[in-house]
Amino acid sequence: MTLDQLLPLFAHSPMTRLLRADHAPYLLAFFFQTFKVQHRVEIEQDRFLALLRDFQEDLAESGQEVLTRPADHYLSEWVGENARFLRRFLAPDENLWMIELQPETEDALYFIESVIERQNRALGTESRMQMIVEAVRELVLYASGDAEAQIIRLERERDRIDDKIRALKESDAGEAFDQRQVRERFYLILGMLRELTSDFRMVEEKFRDIVRGMRERERTHEGRAGDILAYVLDAEDELKEHPHGASFYAFVKFILSGNQRDDFETLISELTDLNDLRDEGDGITRLRKMLPLLTEEATKILSTTQRLSAALRRLLDPRASAENRQIKNALQEVMRLAAGQRDDESLAELTLEIDQGVSLDSPMSRTFWAPSERFQSVTVNETEPEDAEELRKKAREEYALLKRIDWRAMRGKIKDALRTAESVPLESLLAEKKLDAGLIEVLGYLQLAHDDRHLIDDSSQSLIHVTLDDGSRRLLKLPRVVFQSSRIST
Repeated sequence: MTLDQLLPLFAHSPMTRLLRADHAPYLLAFFFQTFKVQHRVEIEQDRFLALLRDFQEDLAESGQEVLTRPADHYLSEWVGENARFLRRFLAPDENLWMIELQPETEDALYFIESVIERQNRALGTESRMQMIVEAVRELVLYASGDAEAQIIRLERERDRIDDKIRALKESDAGEAFDQRQVRERFYLILGMLRELTSDFRMVEEKFRDIVRGMRERERTHEGRAGDILAYVLDAEDELKEHPHGASFYAFVKFILSGNQRDDFETLISELTDLNDLRDEGDGITRLRKMLPLLTEEATKILSTTQRLSAALRRLLDPRASAENRQIKNALQEVMRLAAGQRDDESLAELTLEIDQGVSLDSPMSRTFWAPSERFQSVTVNETEPEDAEELRKKAREEYALLKRIDWRAMRGKIKDALRTAESVPLESLLAEKKLDAGLIEVLGYLQLAHDDRHLIDDSSQSLIHVTLDDGSRRLLKLPRVVFQSSRIST
């Protein structure tokens, strides 16, 4: 670590910029809660803004006057060039804007989380030393390539293992880690997991740099197609030799090996069942989701390489080059003609209309003909029952007893329930709460589910026990209703 390395890091790195931001603790807490706690790699922009507004409301309710500007203002600031805390991109094959953490933000979260863990947990000196000894032994064994030396060391290791097996057979009990040793090694595993996630994000950013460099060279015509191809291949080779790239490709090889992956998942299952780790709920959850999360990260990187390959194919395709030249010539002709008519006042009101797309209709999309529905005629009697006036009076009294539905409070209950879950069925929402407005409140939830386009499945029914404001209980049979976090209005 030198001054020449530190000065540009503190001057230009988004990581240090985030750590030195005015509201850094709040930003880090929100990013960690949104991505890491929920084990997300990316999130839809609308969902991200909804969570940010909820976070702002929680801060305001607790009396903290920070992050008071509109949520979309902060998002624009965090994805901008002056911050670069987040990355906003259009999801492939979908018309959805997505948000993900920048690699430097991952580094900042990892740094802060490591500091907090070191303050709250044992240092794990013994476990780290054991790991260092094993790493040094492996390095010495395989770094030289001397077959004779490796044979000698492996025979010593075999003798050591044989001695341990013999001792175990002679005794009734085997060696076992105590609780401290188990937890120390568990925390080391979680720490290495965080580092691996950060490495993958760096690899993805490197591939994006290659794509940007290729497109910049193509746009500015720096070199022929062969020169651009050479640049891409050299950059990819350099990335594969980099520690981050080597780690990524080794992981891809690992997940493609079915036996190794199955063995690892079995080990994870056995590890999470240890009694010494029964209080480590968050860590256990993170460990169980480690492989799916890393696989998702790897899939994103591979999709970036696929886009790079597609761009290269377009670059090397002579038909695409000819089309690009035709488009370029046409645009230059339009610019030349426009420049020649620049002083013509009769063209001041000239307008341009652009077709944004062609609407395609398929004959198969039309429904089959069906006859009009026929209604059976009925005769309406205007006679009233003898107790009609009493019935009207009773109906007016019952109407007067109806309570006002608090739509805002009901939406708040739905939002609160969805803060920790992606979906919540109606029966779970009503399980532990009294209906302040009576049974009409259930109809209110059905109306909200319909208005906000949550899941309403008329093909299946749910039995829902509800408690009224007077303490009585009712059993209702309703269509299956599931409130979904993706449908929360922003």
